[in-house]
Amino acid sequence: MKLVVDGLMTEYIDRGKGKVILFLHGWGSDAAVFGGLFKELEDKYRVIGLNFPGFGGTDEPPEVWSVQDYVDFTKKFIDKLDLKDIYAIVGHSFGGRVMLKSVSSGQIAAKKLIFIDTAGVKQKTTLKLFVYKAIAKTGKVIFGLPGLKKFSGKLKDRLYGAAGAKDYVNATSEVMKEIFKKVIDEDLSQDIAKIKQPSLVVWGADDEMTPASDLEEYGKNRVMQVNIIDDAGHYVFIDQPEKTIKLIKEFL
Repeated sequence: MKLVVDGLMTEYIDRGKGKVILFLHGWGSDAAVFGGLFKELEDKYRVIGLNFPGFGGTDEPPEVWSVQDYVDFTKKFIDKLDLKDIYAIVGHSFGGRVMLKSVSSGQIAAKKLIFIDTAGVKQKTTLKLFVYKAIAKTGKVIFGLPGLKKFSGKLKDRLYGAAGAKDYVNATSEVMKEIFKKVIDEDLSQDIAKIKQPSLVVWGADDEMTPASDLEEYGKNRVMQVNIIDDAGHYVFIDQPEKTIKLIKEFL
C-alpha cells in the first residue's frame, strides 16, 4: 500500500484486523523482513509495517535526517492512518532506535513495546569502531585529493567494509550514507530508563551489529523482560523464528 506522508510517497504493509501492532524495520531492510511474524499474528491483530524513507518503496528524505526526523515522520504516518490506539510497537535494530526515542519522549504511545536487537546504546571504542569513525570524519578530505576523486566511491566503500560498516556500504545513496553516519552517533542509553510500558527485549546471542552486551542497559529497567536466544544473530526472528514468535505471543 502507498500514501503520501509529509510530501514523501510512503510504502507500507497493512494486514489483519484487531488491535494494532506497528512494526519498524532496521537499517538496510524494509517491512517485508517481518513477513514471518506477520503471518503468525495477522489472524488476531492488525499488523502494520512502515517502510522508512529511503527504504523499500518509500522516497528518500530530501536532506540528511537525524533520528528525530524519523521519529517525526513516523508520528505523521501514524496520524495519517488515524491510529489513535496502538497496542504494541515492534522495533528491530534502527527501528528500535526510532521507537525508543519516540516513546521515551512521549511523542508516540503504545501499551506494549517489543525491542528486537535494537540499536541505540553507544558502543565502547574498539579497533573497528575507531577505524570507522576515523574514515567517517576524514573521508571527505582524503578522497578530495587530486587524482583520488574518481575513485572516491569504491575506495570509501572498501574502507568502510574493512571497518565492518556494512550498513554504510549498503546505503543506496550519498544522502542515505550521510544519514547513517549521523544516526549511529546518537546515544539513547538514557532513554531506556524512561520507558514505563511493559517491554519485551529479544536478542540474538551471536549478534555482532548490536552486541548482547548492550542488554546491560535494558536489564536496569524493571519493566523490561530480557531474553537472549542462542544460535541467532542480528535477525533473531529469522534465525530462530519459532522461539521468537513464542516469546512475542506470550508477551502480547
